Parts: sequence; C-alpha cells; structure tokens
Amino acid sequence: MGSLASEPPSHGKKISGLLIKRGFNNYHLIAPGDLPNYTDLATSTVSQRQIISYHGTFSLLHHCLQQLTGDIEQLNNQGQSCLKVFNVVTLTQGKDSVTIEWVANAVNDMYADAVLTVILQVDSNPAAVQMTSYKRGETGVFKQRLVKLLKETYGHDNVAARADQISVRLEENSALINTNTKEIKCEDEFIHGNLLAMVNRLSRVCDV
Repeated sequence: MGSLASEPPSHGKKISGLLIKRGFNNYHLIAPGDLPNYTDLATSTVSQRQIISYHGTFSLLHHCLQQLTGDIEQLNNQGQSCLKVFNVVTLTQGKDSVTIEWVANAVNDMYADAVLTVILQVDSNPAAVQMTSYKRGETGVFKQRLVKLLKETYGHDNVAARADQISVRLEENSALINTNTKEIKCEDEFIHGNLLAMVNRLSRVCDV
C-alpha cells in the first residue's frame, strides 16, 4: 500500500519496507516515508555526537585522515577548526579533545567508526605517525589505501589482499574487489553499494 503500490510487483523483484499490524489479522507493507500517513508513528533522525580524548595537533590528524580519504573539507565554526570527512562526519577541535558528529544510519556509522579508529591510533602514538606522500595515479598506492580503509571499517580479520584482488567477509556475505578494473562482485546489494562508494571516492583521490 502507499508508494510501494505505485508499481505492480514483478517476479524476482525485491520489495522492502516496514511491516505494520493493524487490528488482529491485518498486516501491511509500507515505505518508511509513508509511516506518518498510515499510522500514528513518525520517522525521526538521530544525530550522534562523541567527544574523544586527543592530545595531538589538529594538522597531524588532518594529514592522517587524508591517508584514509581525500574527501575532507576544512571548516570554521565560531572560531573553532573543523573537518568534514566523507561529507558526513564532522570533527571539531577542542581542548585536549576532538568532537565527532554525524547523522546515524548504517553507512554513516561505518564512516564514523573508520574516523574514530584514526583518531585513537594517532592519539595513542603520534610520534610513530610518518608524514608520507604518495604519487598520484599508482594502482599500488590505491590498493594499499583501499585495504587500510576496508580493514578499519570491517575489521582486520575480515579483509584479505592477494595480487590484484581484495576479499571482504561480512558474516554470511562476501565480496571480491578487483583493484585494476574496480569491479566488485557481491550478491548483497547494500554491501555492494557501500563498497562501490568507497572505491569511487578513493579512485578520484588517487587518480586511478
């Protein structure tokens, strides 16, 4: 019902939505956006905010985040230095701390976890962080940075790199990424979309 019923279902086409019960035996599948129209419930947005202890320089943190992704925007909020990473996670410099904020959903939470990992690594041993540069256009650098991003996002034990391929395991699902052709093989559409976004972002940064 609702917007889900605007197109008739076809064989093999996936239909997803919210299953609601009305009365004793009536069940309806509706789109999340139709929830206020057919129920007394309403959808809402959850904003996450964490304050992380950090004693290093903000410029060092900026540099290390650039090794993770080139999708970083420098901002200034009422005199405070800020960074927007992946276009969804905002970092604000504080006194011996960094505040990270993002709108909660499955994809944004994944990006926030990756950013949080970098902050904790830099704060634990800033002297060990080497200011390295990379040559744009090298697929080897692209592969190294992609492996690092995937491990920080999905866990070190779930990512393996062999020759020109990277494999990712996620519970009952798995994915295979060809670092030369950028082809991604994964049966799960949601995971495939997340991996494709990562590969495309990193490809633009490394010019490969």
